[in-house]
Parts: sequence; C-alpha cells; structure tokens
Amino acid sequence: MVDPLTSGAAIGVGSFIGETYNIATKAGGSPIYPFGMLWARIPEAFIVWWARDKGRGVLIMAMVAATMYETVAFFLSDWAFYYYGVFNYSSIGGFGPGALSASFTAASSDILTIIDILFIPLALAIIREAKPAFVRLGFSG
Repeated sequence: MVDPLTSGAAIGVGSFIGETYNIATKAGGSPIYPFGMLWARIPEAFIVWWARDKGRGVLIMAMVAATMYETVAFFLSDWAFYYYGVFNYSSIGGFGPGALSASFTAASSDILTIIDILFIPLALAIIREAKPAFVRLGFSG
C-alpha cells in the first residue's frame, strides 16, 4: 500500500468490479452490493494503510479492527435495509419492535464476516513474501 488514496482506490475499484461481476454472473444479488463493498472496504484499506509502518503487532491489530469495521458496516446497513425494505431487500412488514427484531435476524448472517479474521495470518505471509518484489520495484522501502 503505497499511499492512502492509491490504496483506497485500488481496494474500492477491485471490490466494486468483483461484486458487480458476481451479481451479473451468478443468480441473486442486489445492485446495491457493489456500493456496499465501497462502504465497507475503502475505510478498511485506510485503517490497514495507517498501520503499515507501525510494526507487526500494530498491523495485526489494525487488520482485526478493519475486519470488525467491515462486519459492523455490512450488518448495520443490511439491518436498516431489511427494516425499511429498500434496495430489493425483503420488507419485513411494518415498523415497530417486531419488525426491528425480524430485520435484526435477517441481517445477522453478516456477523459471519468476522470469520475473515482467520485469514490474517495468510495475508501476513503474503505480505512477507511479496515485500522483496515491492522493494525491488520501488513501491516500498
């Protein structure tokens, strides 16, 4: 990650294109999904970029924090979308405590995004192995 703008743009564009491809080629998916990727992934990139030169421990904590942010971002937006029945999300039916609870339940599968924390060791291994190439190409010091 060379600078925050490049990092955020690369993550945002890649996630947007990837999710657009997914909904275009696979059954299901809402047109809002690619925009959800921007909402969740660009701040994630900034969190990890901030920690990139602060040592391995800070980097790990930032990666955990970024994954937690992504999980909360997906969950809260989906909870609201289910509650209000927007963006092709099923309408729970009415407003009030019952609908609030039903929309919470409908969005609760987003909490499984936290499982991405398990991929942090793999990401760190990739960073370690790729660093010499990035130094050689002038992207990292």
